[in-house]
Amino acid sequence: MAHMAGYSLPSFINSLLTNLFRNIFSSPGTCREEHTSDEYKDCICTHSDSGSDKSDEGTCDVLPCPDNENVSDRSSGGQGSPHTYSDKHVSDRNIIGQVSPCTDSSKHTSATGCGVQVSPRTRRDELGCQMVLDFATDFCKNHSAAVDLRKPAAQLSDRQATALHAHGKASDLSKGFGAFQFGEKCHISDETTTNPFRMDLDASSSYDEESVATQESESDTDNDNDSDDRLQDSPTMATEGYFRHGQYFLGRQEYVGSLERCGVVRTRFPPEPNGPLHIGHAKALHVNFSVAETYKGECILRFDDTNPITARKHHCMNAIEMINWLGYKPSNITFTSDYFEILFNFALTMIYKGKAYVCHLEYVNIPFDKKVSVESPWRTRPVEENIREFYRMFGGSYVEGQAVLKMKVKTRSGIKDPVAYRIISQPHYRTKMHWLVYPTYDFSHPIVDSLEAISVSLCTTEFVSHRALYEWVQKTLDLPKVSQREQKKLVVPFTIMSKRYLVGLLGRGFTDFDDPRLVTLAGLRRRGIPPQAICKFVALGFHEYSQLLDITREILYPVSPHRLVVLDPLICHVMNYDDLASAAREYPLTVRIPEFDTFSQTSSRVVGIARHIYINKFDFSKNEKDKKHCLTPFSEVHLRGTDYVMQVTHLHHSQDKLIGLDVYLRKVLMKDRRMKVLTWVCNPAKIKVHLIDSRFQDQGSQPAPILSATALAEHSLVSTLKISAEFTYGQTYQAERFAFLTLDPASTLNEYIFNITCLLNLHSQLQASLLKVFHQN
Repeated sequence: MAHMAGYSLPSFINSLLTNLFRNIFSSPGTCREEHTSDEYKDCICTHSDSGSDKSDEGTCDVLPCPDNENVSDRSSGGQGSPHTYSDKHVSDRNIIGQVSPCTDSSKHTSATGCGVQVSPRTRRDELGCQMVLDFATDFCKNHSAAVDLRKPAAQLSDRQATALHAHGKASDLSKGFGAFQFGEKCHISDETTTNPFRMDLDASSSYDEESVATQESESDTDNDNDSDDRLQDSPTMATEGYFRHGQYFLGRQEYVGSLERCGVVRTRFPPEPNGPLHIGHAKALHVNFSVAETYKGECILRFDDTNPITARKHHCMNAIEMINWLGYKPSNITFTSDYFEILFNFALTMIYKGKAYVCHLEYVNIPFDKKVSVESPWRTRPVEENIREFYRMFGGSYVEGQAVLKMKVKTRSGIKDPVAYRIISQPHYRTKMHWLVYPTYDFSHPIVDSLEAISVSLCTTEFVSHRALYEWVQKTLDLPKVSQREQKKLVVPFTIMSKRYLVGLLGRGFTDFDDPRLVTLAGLRRRGIPPQAICKFVALGFHEYSQLLDITREILYPVSPHRLVVLDPLICHVMNYDDLASAAREYPLTVRIPEFDTFSQTSSRVVGIARHIYINKFDFSKNEKDKKHCLTPFSEVHLRGTDYVMQVTHLHHSQDKLIGLDVYLRKVLMKDRRMKVLTWVCNPAKIKVHLIDSRFQDQGSQPAPILSATALAEHSLVSTLKISAEFTYGQTYQAERFAFLTLDPASTLNEYIFNITCLLNLHSQLQASLLKVFHQN
């Protein structure tokens, strides 16, 4: 590379250095945190001058806080501030490209071998200096080169190799680029300056508003020398993983680490079996299974059953049923209780290392608000005594609350000495009374994730403050590192999505978790929401219940058979029925109505017309001004799906209440589009229709009552239903000019019960008339 086309060596190096330092913070800063208080005097400095971590074995570790707190006082550039940067770099943010956090200052070298130390700009990057790998536009314009990543280094021209190396794509040209074949070509020009390991440069620099993937703690050096051939078929990826449009994309380090540990990308869905799965869990399922699908990996279902008080077997069975109903197929089903023996041994290891101790402070008679600030007098207890006390906890020498095992660590987010093991003297649904001590989530989760070779731990933002603790447990126990990434929790307004509140309302507002007013997966299934609608709802990032109903209409409309249903019946006597039957040469009269919107002989049904026809009361009016919207004595209407027009000849009243109509029917050759079309039924069957209101005013309020109405439906609706032992979910029909109706599992041969899945898109007047029927009953 000493001789490049159009450039001499001194000129090229001069241009490279000029453009490199334009985009790099030139203040070398010391990267060491300064703590004046005693509370943080033993903190771990993961970015010290020597690049190594420092900690006290006999004291606790102070871990970073991932929260984005205000650090303007650290970036003022004053005399005591370890982090300084000039205004020049603040104004040149538009030319700054890829930023990769790194913890080892000795590794910060440019393409020409110049050492660079950069201070962090934000709290999020506090533990990692920023290394700018994108050069200015003028350099890329003069060094445009299309590089085939599948070519060995020997076949690359000096210009291509130098441009690729300067752009941060390779660390050792002698080993070729076969290990990083993520695409056909990598174009390095003024229009294309992206990193082949980055799916979207902007996506990793600015995160989606519904995700929080705070980058913190120690970033290991990128393994550029990995030669696994499976990397060649992997998607383009960034240096670190990120969320985008509700989906997570693995970072290169996460992907390579997964292949090294288990040969496949593996995620997990870890629900706690203490209640029903709800629509929020559907979002977690989508995120984890989408990662497995994108990278041709696998997703396991793991039940976090570490609390024997709330863990139940039927919750596990219901969760498996709901996951299968949504269409997800876990590669394996595991339980945290499968690892109780291993977790116990890891707890002993942590005690041996002086990172855990048995504490009795919870049992001491001290006010709760003071227990938080009081340091445990047993914190400095010798290792041998902690081992003995932990075995006493295991053997039943202490009662619940009298002793706990705590981890000797504190984080800047406020977590101090969290509990690792506690005593629970209740039988576990799987292990019975074999164990009297049980691990907590903070202790068991990072260990089991590492043991199961999980690629990335995906959780919600409520665990952002636990990320440092998650990584500390794995590092303390010398376990393979699993990165944790957080995204925003799904919150559907005016619904209950807390298991604790759902369990508390059980027996008061509803009798089971499959109540159609709830947003539990079982409740949504009973209401008639198809699984495809739920998956699409969470995939698109929606959070309003009305949006879920819109998606449901879109999915059900082309697949739900049409049926005629009259909600508020009014009888009509056909006065010329015999004349019509004679003219048609059939008795009784029949018509063929399409099963769906498109008519065909294979998707249509035969419906009979009898002497007595039922229509909705709200479709009739005595006022002439309503003739455009209703049947009146002064107008005619079409009977839906037929060639007949109805005209009123007489009204029947009883105690000033309309009870029936005398009508005439006539057959027409062409339909008048200006004429009103009415829903009707003959020889109907009675059905019970439930109107569902899913809104809750607050978490502790009672659900709105289910409103019911007795409707008349054509007989073909009930003749094909599967009831009792043959019942199946998803028996949904479209009641024309009304709603989508789904058969309820409580139906019997004597009473057919249907839940209104969602109303059709109706004009406001018709919708108000329909709802009025339910409120009057």
